[in-house]
Amino acid sequence: MERSTMFSGCSGNTYTNELYFISTRPNQNGQPICGSLPENPYGDYKIQATLGKYVASAANGGHLSASGTPANDTDAFPSAYVPNAGTLQLARSNQYVKADQSGASAPSATRATASTWERFITRQKIGESQGVYSIKAASNGKYVRVGGDGALVNVGAVENDAAGFRFVKA
Repeated sequence: MERSTMFSGCSGNTYTNELYFISTRPNQNGQPICGSLPENPYGDYKIQATLGKYVASAANGGHLSASGTPANDTDAFPSAYVPNAGTLQLARSNQYVKADQSGASAPSATRATASTWERFITRQKIGESQGVYSIKAASNGKYVRVGGDGALVNVGAVENDAAGFRFVKA
């Protein structure tokens, strides 16, 4: 197939698109060249910490905390794909969740657009039951924990430091 035909209709970075198509092209056994990798849950979710409380945002879209209960009274967070990660957006304000690079303040829903500080890597938490995830902030590579006051903080050095979270369909 001619290269111009193979990549027609593609948008974005040409090299990224080319790598994607090469890596997902089947080998002689009909399987993709690259195996499937874990990925973030994508869609509209309410996020529940394993301690039972749901993640909620301050009234002004501010800091996130595991303080909400019951589920129907807490915030929904649409999650969308970005390469190797995902974004979380507070549904009621359409603001993206950002994580401070220093980890000194709680993640908050205060950004109109998603950039580096608004990316999170959400994966199945090691040693937990299926559907319990750890969240890692791409801004500083630290895992999200729940502080003593319920505030979320991205300060966990290793995955074992992370709180467990369930993503419940909104």
